[in-house]
Formats: sequence, C-alpha cells, structure tokens
Amino acid sequence: MDKINNLIDEIIDGYSRSEGEKRANAEVEETEGGESSAEELLEVAEELYAQDRIDEAVDIWKRLAEKGVIFAQYRLGVCYYDGEGVARDYDIAAQLFEKSAKQGYAPALYNLGVCYRTGKGVEQNYGEAAVWFKAAAEAGDACGQFSYAMCLADGVGVEEDNGQAIKLVALSAEQDYAPAKCYLGESYLNGDGVEEDKARGVKLLDEAAQDGYVPAMHALAGCYEKGNGVAADLASAVRLYASAAEEEYAPSQYSLAMLYDNGNGVERDYAKAVELYKQSAEQGYPAAQNAYGWCFIVGKVVKKDVYEAVRWFRRAAEQGDMRAQYNLAMCYEEGRGVVCNTEKAFIWHMRAAKQGDDRAQLHVGWSYQVGNGVKINKKEAFNWLYLSAMQGNAQAQSDVGYCYFNGIGVKKSRREAYKWYLHAAENDSPMGAYNLAGCYRHGQGVARDGAKALEWYKRSAELGHNDARVCIAYMFERGEGVKKDLAEAVKWYKAALDGGEEAAEYYLSKKKFAKYL
Repeated sequence: MDKINNLIDEIIDGYSRSEGEKRANAEVEETEGGESSAEELLEVAEELYAQDRIDEAVDIWKRLAEKGVIFAQYRLGVCYYDGEGVARDYDIAAQLFEKSAKQGYAPALYNLGVCYRTGKGVEQNYGEAAVWFKAAAEAGDACGQFSYAMCLADGVGVEEDNGQAIKLVALSAEQDYAPAKCYLGESYLNGDGVEEDKARGVKLLDEAAQDGYVPAMHALAGCYEKGNGVAADLASAVRLYASAAEEEYAPSQYSLAMLYDNGNGVERDYAKAVELYKQSAEQGYPAAQNAYGWCFIVGKVVKKDVYEAVRWFRRAAEQGDMRAQYNLAMCYEEGRGVVCNTEKAFIWHMRAAKQGDDRAQLHVGWSYQVGNGVKINKKEAFNWLYLSAMQGNAQAQSDVGYCYFNGIGVKKSRREAYKWYLHAAENDSPMGAYNLAGCYRHGQGVARDGAKALEWYKRSAELGHNDARVCIAYMFERGEGVKKDLAEAVKWYKAALDGGEEAAEYYLSKKKFAKYL
C-alpha cells in the first residue's frame, strides 16, 4: 500500500486540469519522473475494487477526487451512494456527482438526475432531474437517454412529448441498453408511439432478456403465454417466468403462481402456487397480495383465516388493486374478518367501480337503489348498473332490464327492457331468462310467443330459478301458449316443490292431478 500512496502523492503533486481533462475521465499526465499518470492510478483503484479491496480503492478515489479528477469524483460518489467502503451518505454522493457532472462527465450527469428524481442527497425536484437527464442524453449516455425519454413520455418535470421520447428510447436501445430495448420492444408489440411490429417487438425483448434484463424475461414470457407476436408456447413461458422468479422478480413470481394454480403449461400444484403468491406478495406486488389473501378465504393449502385474508386484501387495495378493493368491500359488506360496515363497503366498492370492476359497479348500483351505505339515488343506481351491464355482467344486464321495465331511475321502456333481458339470458342469467320468458308470455316489449316463453322458462329452470318451474307447470296446466298437458304440469310442480316452492304442494293437491301423482 505504501507504493500506491507514493503513486498518489506523485500524481497529485503533478496533476492539473486542462480543458481537455475536463472532458475526459482523467487525462494521462506524466509527472516529472514520468513514472505514472492519473489514468494508471485509476486503473489500480479499479483492480483493487475488483479484488474486493474496496477500502484501498476508495482511498485512491478520495485523494484524486480532492484534486478534481472527474472519474474519481464520480466513482467516489457511487461508493457513498451505495455505502461501499464508506458509510452511506447521499448528501456527499450528490455533491460529488455534481462536481463531476459540471465538468461534463455523462454518467455523473445521469446519477445527479437520479438524486433529484428520488430526493436522495438533494431536495426532490422532478424538473431538475429532467434537466440533468437531458444533459446526460445530449452527452450520449444511454441511461440518460432512456431516463429523459421516460420524463417526456410521462410528462414528469417536463412537457409531455411521446414522439421525442420514443426517439430517445431508440437511441438508447442502439447502445444495447437493455431497459430501452425492453421498452421499445413492448412499444412495437402494442403499436404505442411506433407502427405496430410484433416480430420486431419480440426480437427486442429477446435481446434484452438475453442480456439478463429480468423485466424483459417477464414480458417475453407473457408473449409466449398469450401467443403475442410469437407462437404460443407455455413451456417457454414457464421457463422464462421461472428464470425471472429466481431473481425474485415479483410480477414473474405471481404469473408463475397463476400457471401452477391453473395447471397451464405445468402440472397443477397448489402448494407451489401458494408459495409463489406469498413470495410475490411479501415483496408488495398487489395482484399477488390479493391472490394470497384469497387463498386464506378458500383454505387453499393454508388454513382458512378471514382475518389474514382481510390483511392481504387491504394491503393490495391500498395500492389500488381493483380486485382487492372489491374483495375488501365484500368483507365489509358481509362482516368477514372485519365488523360489518356498509359505509366502508360502499367506499371500497366505489373505488373498484371507478377502475372498471363490473362486479363493484353492480354493487354500487345496488347500494344506491336501497340506500346501503349511501343515500338512495335511483338515477345513480341505474347509471352504475348500466356501466356494469355494458361490460357484460349478466346480473347487471337483468337489473337494467328491470329498471327499464318499471321505470326505475330511467324512463320506462318495455322494448329496452326486453333487449336487456335478452342480453342477460344469453349470458346465462337465471333471472334474465325468467324475465325474458315473461316478456314473450305476456307480449311485453316483443310479440307474444308461447313457444319462446316456454323455451326461456325452461332455460331459467335449468339455471336454477324455481319460479320458472312453477310458470312452466302453470302453462301446461292451463294450456297457455302450449298444448295442455296435466302430466307435464305435475312433473314441473314436483320439480318446483323439490326446489323449495311450498305453494307447489297446494297446486298438486288439486283433484285433477290425482291420477298423475
């Protein structure tokens, strides 16, 4: 180490910064003895660092940084930022990055931008971060190009400009910067800011994945899972998800868990699925937290525990996970794992509904109809039911039909009611099929048609609607829209009785049915 110290002293004694040196890491400068240079000494520091002799490397960078060696300032800043060889100190790191950045060193320009973006060592300032990222980008730094592109794409700290953003991403990708290749690949897959080119998108994702960039592995796995831009290949999807999951990438842990949970591409294994859900959930991934919470509801591998379920639902819901918000709302609505609270149930249903969850929209509609946790508002009820129905929710479609039929929250229209009952029935809503049958039976919103009425009553009965069985029996008993058939009537009254309809016992007591019993 004494020899190294002597070299340091020799360099420092002879070191002066020229304009050229300000543009380089540390320009070679011969001392009077001509034995060594700042560049050589920096190489020694890197060798020491590679040998895990970090304290010795830091000592060299410190002494050179004090004399304004650009790369030493930057390298020492990294050590303070990461806490390597010195106590972590973001303030000192930011100061060193700024000294190096002001001499034009591109990586330091980028790192100073990171400090401003994260508020580490300086007061958080997205505008200032964008300034430094832009400077790094203009200096040709791939990280700077990509980070400034993200500022432009999101309009953070700078006016939004998606066109310029994608150009910078492309420049960064040309330098083989894996995050840029991944982002550009997904852009080509989705036609986002560029003309859609799925083959090119998959190629870029593959390149980034080959570089070891974990998010690219995950995105590429998704392509193989869904057959997006490449032939569907669940084996490849599993392999890539597993590789990313081994790197503790939470989204891949969750996606792999889903495959094991459903037996897609792998043999179904609930134990592996639950373990992967847990790993991802513990890293804070909201979708996994919701899925892990559901495991406690149904007792999948873990013991049923509604309190634990609520705990995980809440974590995910507070991060904005739509499904978890709905699940938490249902827990409050039903008093599972929490004290029943209709007001809180409504709040969480509304949050999920605003994100587009059709089930939550349905519940918000119901809440407004009956004043469950909120003041009754029939018009608002209809509006939310309609939103849910438009997403294909069969129950909501049936309810919208009912609103139109009775003029609840909307102008009465039997024709509109018929249309929505038809949608609901075609989506296997028992009530929708029942009400549609009633429209055909009584000629409401559509021409009377006994055969159609019978057809939809039977479909409703198949779906478990007991009143439909009574209606079928009555139609056969009276010959209403169908040929009178007392034996068939008895059959359906019995079915209704078995389904719990007590009135069916009265109907069956009629003398005319005696010989068919």
